Amino acid sequence: MGQVASSAAAAAGEVYKKQGIPAITGAASEARVTAGNDWFFRLFRDAGGQGRFLADYAKFQFGAREIAVIREKGTAGEEFASALRDRAKSEGIRIAADLEFAPAQAKDTALMNGMAKKLATLPKEDIVV
Repeated sequence: MGQVASSAAAAAGEVYKKQGIPAITGAASEARVTAGNDWFFRLFRDAGGQGRFLADYAKFQFGAREIAVIREKGTAGEEFASALRDRAKSEGIRIAADLEFAPAQAKDTALMNGMAKKLATLPKEDIVV
């Protein structure tokens, strides 16, 4: 069983590849973890696949015409949000808000409250991802 964090999994994956050790991750979601590595596998879609799926789900399950995207910079959240935004736009879903924060800001109460206030101004039928 492989690592959980994408950064650790990508580094370990190089070792698995060189040594011919099969490994599987249950949580590392960045595409780079398994790209070009016939020895490392994942149990679920990569972050981009998750983003595309959720855009489709928002449209076809909820009839979404607008969504708000919140993401953490520099992580799988970037890959996820990019794929989500691209799919949403191609499906005619408007991005009503696109908010980001750095990992170090995740516990910044003032910043998070500010983001929540921005989201509160959106129409209630908008979906937040």
